[in-house]
Amino acid sequence: MSIDNFNWWQPIQGFSEELDTHKVPEEDGSDYRINSHTYRCDEFTITHKKKHILFSGCSNTYGIGLKKEEVWAHKVYNKINETEGSSGYFNIALGGNNIVSSILNIFKYCKKFGNPNVIFINLPSQNRFFNFDEKEKTYRIVENLSLTKTHYIEKLTFYNYYLMLEQYCSSNNIKLFSFTWDSHDQHFLNKNVEKVYESVNATFKKYNFKTFNYINEKDMMNDLFFLKQNDYNKFFDIARDNLHRGTGAHTYWSNFIYNKYLEKQN
Repeated sequence: MSIDNFNWWQPIQGFSEELDTHKVPEEDGSDYRINSHTYRCDEFTITHKKKHILFSGCSNTYGIGLKKEEVWAHKVYNKINETEGSSGYFNIALGGNNIVSSILNIFKYCKKFGNPNVIFINLPSQNRFFNFDEKEKTYRIVENLSLTKTHYIEKLTFYNYYLMLEQYCSSNNIKLFSFTWDSHDQHFLNKNVEKVYESVNATFKKYNFKTFNYINEKDMMNDLFFLKQNDYNKFFDIARDNLHRGTGAHTYWSNFIYNKYLEKQN
């Protein structure tokens, strides 16, 4: 995708092959049926007679390695649909997304299909940014595991994009609920000196956004411990692809953010 022939609905290719759902092995058993826009959800529509809910994020919201009903977003959708009714399951997450692309896809969706009533977003990590591939003449999202000067520019970009999303939602009476799977501080070596690559959970807590929901890691681990005692299955810890978070994390995330949603309803 070059900047010269940019298709506003076409996503920017992620740093992995996860975007190409047709390459997921059939023996995975996760059921990757997609709609006509290549997203793993119901067909989009401009007519919404019931609550219009939208989900965004990366592979942890797309649900790589999991059946659709095991994904946190689908679990939240089911809970709201059962109690309030919904116009459909609309999930614009893609594997390899970064924070900016996850937010941009929301704006693109709103332009084409209208503003939702509620938006849920599971924010990707901060070590993913954009790069122009000179050979392919296309923009891609790449993963940067080193602490460089550009990292601070990236953090500023993420802050500004989220600020715009929060302001847009506030101005258009859209309820926004965000959190992140990136709740652990990651350590990397840079010139033989260990530095902390701060997690999104820690960074966004400092930003003090009204719509971001901080996950207390100790509480999460306690909840996962009890979940494992009562709801253990083969893919509780790791999904079928042996890479992504399993059903346990998705159950925790769905309970966590749905409870935040209920708090705002009261």
